[in-house]
Amino acid sequence: MTVFPTIYPTSITFDHGQPQVTEYQSFGIGPVRFRNANTVNDQNLTFQFTGISQASVDLIRDHYVQNQGTAGEFSVPVAIFGGLNVADASSNFRYLDTPREEHFGVYFNVTVTFQALRGVDMFFILDGGPATLPAEQAFSKFVFDGNSPFILNGSTSALATLILNAN
Repeated sequence: MTVFPTIYPTSITFDHGQPQVTEYQSFGIGPVRFRNANTVNDQNLTFQFTGISQASVDLIRDHYVQNQGTAGEFSVPVAIFGGLNVADASSNFRYLDTPREEHFGVYFNVTVTFQALRGVDMFFILDGGPATLPAEQAFSKFVFDGNSPFILNGSTSALATLILNAN
């Protein structure tokens, strides 16, 4: 498996993809949804490289050829995402289309579109900080209902947090 060259894009366009959820239409109670995996898939990323040199264009062309075009899979250095947490570090990618080039004398504009084969993990991590646990209380259900932000107010600790998609 190859690694995409470390060339920093001018801009990144990102499609968040689809969670692995199937829906069953049930009579009288509305849709019932089942989560099939802990990842979001079909994440599409478009990298715009503006004003790059011939040497950088050659690296992109060579990488595309090494991967048999859109057939092969490869990894992408996390550094070129510019700090965005849009894919897992172990994600592999595939070209969705042939890179598009524009030539302006000695400078080039290149557009490359990838698809993440394994996307972001959907895990919930609850960190209570250094708070002392209160007495335990038994319950049978803990339901998040509605579409507003949910606040878990479990202690007076300023460090208690609920982290979503922290991986």
